[in-house]
Amino acid sequence: MFVPPRVNVGACEGGFFGRRALGASPSLTGRGGRATCRFFEMPIGFTRRRAALRVASALLLGVLSAASGCGPSGSEAQSPSALGLRPWDEHARTIFDDNIEPAAVGYTMEVPPARGDKYLRERALTAQLVARFRVQTVTVDTIGDDSRYHLGVQVATPTLVPNPKIEEKQLELLIKPASAAYGIAKAMDQRMQGLTFIGFVHRFASADGTEVEYHWHFSPDNADVAEAVKEAVFLAEASGK
Repeated sequence: MFVPPRVNVGACEGGFFGRRALGASPSLTGRGGRATCRFFEMPIGFTRRRAALRVASALLLGVLSAASGCGPSGSEAQSPSALGLRPWDEHARTIFDDNIEPAAVGYTMEVPPARGDKYLRERALTAQLVARFRVQTVTVDTIGDDSRYHLGVQVATPTLVPNPKIEEKQLELLIKPASAAYGIAKAMDQRMQGLTFIGFVHRFASADGTEVEYHWHFSPDNADVAEAVKEAVFLAEASGK
């Protein structure tokens, strides 16, 4: 008896529809993390319409199940309001100023002492992630005379301040023409790749409150900054603040 060859057809969160080989992993890894997928084994001869209907039915059951009390969807759970994020206001722009200190890239012979930075303590205590970062990739988008730099950075572990609220191990940080670090980014361009920094990162709500934005500050990756961060955290814990 002839047994028609079979294939798995399915869909993933975010609307992906496709096929995979039998025995393959039921999840895919994408830019936003791992997406859970549902696959169904069926003969190759089935029409795409028949397959789509079957997948749609399964996804509908999943949606109804979630609506019955399984909590907010992934997009809702990551919204600025759900995360309790405030706008990037005037004071926040001073602390998390999207800047790279010149000493961190060797643009000055004199490295100022970290304890002399009047904002370091506040950065260390309020940042959602304080760690060493390594620039893995530098991507440039150019429109006319303006360029936007996307830094793909790797987060080193352990972090300098424990229990970070940002748990991702890779981040993409944006440098716009209006960013404080734009001059350094434009001067160094691809030479930023491979550099390491001690960074302070915080998430904020976009101006219209619909998007999550990452704002940050990069200091030199040296023992002086690392010790100043640890000292600030220790003193805050000792004083109960």
